[in-house]
Amino acid sequence: MIAPPIIEAKINILTNTPTNGKVHHFTLPKPAVEVAEVNAYPYGWRTVIETAPNGKEIYRDIPLTAEDFLNPQLGDSMPQDPEHAKIAIAIYDRLEKQVKNQPQTELFFDTKMVWHIPGLQEPFPDVSVVPNVKDRAAIGGTFDCLEQGTRPCLIVEVMSPNYQGDDTKKVEIYEQAGVAEYIILNPHLENRSLPMVLTGYRLVGKRYQPIQPDATGQLLSQTVGVKFGLDKTGRALILTDALTGQKLLTNEEELAARLEAEARAQAEALAREEELAARLEAEARVAMLEARLRELGFNE
Repeated sequence: MIAPPIIEAKINILTNTPTNGKVHHFTLPKPAVEVAEVNAYPYGWRTVIETAPNGKEIYRDIPLTAEDFLNPQLGDSMPQDPEHAKIAIAIYDRLEKQVKNQPQTELFFDTKMVWHIPGLQEPFPDVSVVPNVKDRAAIGGTFDCLEQGTRPCLIVEVMSPNYQGDDTKKVEIYEQAGVAEYIILNPHLENRSLPMVLTGYRLVGKRYQPIQPDATGQLLSQTVGVKFGLDKTGRALILTDALTGQKLLTNEEELAARLEAEARAQAEALAREEELAARLEAEARVAMLEARLRELGFNE
């Protein structure tokens, strides 16, 4: 196999994530002298099998195009910024808490959507929420909307400077596919001093209309019952249960919160024990003083 120039520097950090779609590789920084070679695969690569004149099978990596971003295939390697993966995984993690108790509603990460609509491109959304799923066990690296008799009610995409179209072409694709809501997060990975930007669309009839932010600047997903917002710095995404107002946490955040609560409870228990010991000591001293006074004839 003729490997692309960055093959030795790539690492896959999604090995343990719930993904059954294309393979995202996250590349480590390389020396400047190799930049020209890396740019030979600006959108990633697809490994194809060819037959050599001697009859042997050989593997060749061909560069992907910008169009492939909108219609990738299983096995395509598309380098992404590790921060992109971190944000997308956190969104998946938080939404999982919201949909886990909703019957037949499934959450998918980086899974290709097959619409069966002639001429319509079929992307791998970062995160998809799909209601009324018939058979979860039958789903592999793709979600067949025709076979399952349903389609996503919510798709969330995290924009990347490497791949254009989340806020343009995909709006048209998901609108034509009948996706009820589409939320886009632009984290400005190319300039992280800028605040993140949230944009949302909701299907009204057969056309998308912008989701208007509420008074706090949050976008409401009616299909999932979650508000999408940003913190005061504008550099952190916050998801909130629209009904309870409770902040949705990732597994890591839940663990940190639990450990903090346990540490706080232990500190409070220790403080109560110390307070009780001090009170018992004070009461003992008073009792001793009263006994001594009685010995000296100072009776009550």
